Formats: sequence, structure tokens, C-alpha cells
Amino acid sequence: MSDIVILRRWQGAHGLYNRDLIALFPEQPADEYGRTVTSYMHVGQHSAADYVHVISQTKPVLWWDREVMDFLNELRNIGYEPDVRKHRTPVMRAACRREAERIRG
Repeated sequence: MSDIVILRRWQGAHGLYNRDLIALFPEQPADEYGRTVTSYMHVGQHSAADYVHVISQTKPVLWWDREVMDFLNELRNIGYEPDVRKHRTPVMRAACRREAERIRG
């Protein structure tokens, strides 16, 4: 089973996150209501992320960038099977909320 992921790069004015890559998992809730999604960065590892905020503060990745390929390999090495997409769809948002509801019980 693959993991839908959206890869972005911080725009450069964020101190610690200066130009770092971030992976957003739009179908994986990070809270019990699906308001935030699971994210991953090389520094800091897993965290909750506000999807809309991260998108507004980042840029799409350049696929020919070696760093992007290394980041995808890092995700694979920790157990993900990345299925890279450009943006979140309403179907992905609904899947996140359903999963949050399932976890809440």
C-alpha cells in the first residue's frame, strides 16, 4: 500500500527550516479530528502540520533536484512507500477525516 505524499520546500526565511524539504501526508491525520496532517522533515522528524499554512509558506519541489530524490529515499528507508502528488484533493481531505474518526472510535 502506498502513502500519498506532497513534497514542498520552505521558502527560505524560516530560520531552522531555511529551504528544508517537508513531506505532507494529506490522508494521515495528526490529531483526533483530522484538522492537522502528519508531516515529516529530516530535522525534527514527524510532526503535526496545518496543511493550508504549510502550503502558503512553501514552494513546490523541483523534481530534478538531487536533494528531493535523497529525501524520497529517506522516506522509503523509514517505511513509507511514497506516492507523490502535487496537491491535496477533496477526496484526500475526506480520507483524513474518516481516519481521524476511526481512530477516535
